[in-house]
Amino acid sequence: MSTVRHPKGSIVRHPNGFEGVLYGDTYLVVYYNNEQVLHTRYRNIDTEEELYALLEELPWFIREP
Repeated sequence: MSTVRHPKGSIVRHPNGFEGVLYGDTYLVVYYNNEQVLHTRYRNIDTEEELYALLEELPWFIREP
């Protein structure tokens, strides 16, 4: 797991190309190829490890057309 500090929180990078940021008390943003692919105001994960697990599953959830 690669983690980088970001003004809003920590960026967690997964080898599959997805990057995620947890910020504030409830926000989550996920990027792929520098494009935002997911943004939510409410989340049920709070740790970088949980975010990494989510990023690992996203290729199955988000498929390119």
